[in-house]
Amino acid sequence: MAQQIDRRQVLAYRIAVQQLDGSGTDLAQLAVLDLGLPDINGTAAQLAASVRLRGEADFSTLERVWSFRGSPYYHRPADLRELAGELWPLSESDAQPRLGWQRKQVTSTGTSALDALTEVAEAMFVEVSGAKRALTKGMLSTAVTARIRPELSWWCAGCKSTHVSEQLMRLGGLPAGLRLEPESSPLNISALPRWPGVPAKPLGVQRIIDAYLRLYGPAAPADVAGYLGTTRTAILPAWPTDLVQLDVSGRSAWLPDQLVDVVRAAKPAPLVRLLGAGDPYLQSRDRDVLVPDKVAQKAIWRILGNPGAVLVDGEIVGTWRAKQGGKSRTDLTVTEFGVIDPDARDEIAEEARRITAMRGVPDVRVTYVGG
Repeated sequence: MAQQIDRRQVLAYRIAVQQLDGSGTDLAQLAVLDLGLPDINGTAAQLAASVRLRGEADFSTLERVWSFRGSPYYHRPADLRELAGELWPLSESDAQPRLGWQRKQVTSTGTSALDALTEVAEAMFVEVSGAKRALTKGMLSTAVTARIRPELSWWCAGCKSTHVSEQLMRLGGLPAGLRLEPESSPLNISALPRWPGVPAKPLGVQRIIDAYLRLYGPAAPADVAGYLGTTRTAILPAWPTDLVQLDVSGRSAWLPDQLVDVVRAAKPAPLVRLLGAGDPYLQSRDRDVLVPDKVAQKAIWRILGNPGAVLVDGEIVGTWRAKQGGKSRTDLTVTEFGVIDPDARDEIAEEARRITAMRGVPDVRVTYVGG
């Protein structure tokens, strides 16, 4: 029988291990970098780092690449070659779901997803490694489309042109040794230094599973599969056999034995944080554990345009959005799931001032609305 464990202990553990208590002292040493810092909108990673370091961070020591699910992430440069092999699909049945909605588009040609990914990644490697300067995403897409077989390109209504699929480019980006140059508009893409080429075979996902269990545990195979953008079936053969099975709010999840007592001993930290959309804490796939209320879940994880989340004493109690209220002021709107007490509101205002000060705006006005 699975051991029972309280979700509040689980959340307290995750907050501590992900250093939301402000215990981080060096960007490159942040624990969440074991899986990378998501940077979905060009500012998410900077905000996530500042929450953990309680100040601004110099991202010049990291590289920005397309990694998990083809999304932009910051990673330690030393991790990238290994990560490229770990993100390479384990099989055809693993490769297909990673293509998302473009899966049928690729497989309908009679080409396997793995073959298509390999061809596109190799074409990108040749184009970028041989370029004398950075290429825009559009330039790279055009060059790759001309290099690959015609059946691997499709008409795009948005671009009004025929080109290689977006997801094939994104999934093949890191294996091809592509870096996304920060703060470039349009997006500039260049070569990672001394890149050896597209991986000849997958390295497996054991390190990713271990890191996920450490940062988001207790967890289930489906959680790791969701993080990778694949299926539970693809992950199961690599799932460790020496884990402890736990019951978290009626949900089966697993954890390394040496972490069970650590989780049980975790206590909610009395802290207030404004988590940005895409913060690593919000990336866990067990949303029912993180936020049990279904209405609140829909408010946080939207199809498009996710808000930030308000974390108070171990629980997410609302969402937040910010917009420019003038040359010298930011208007920050908090949508409460319940009623946030006055002391927490004072701390929210202080957090809002800290965030806006980093953006060079000296004043902030916080407004509360009901959920």
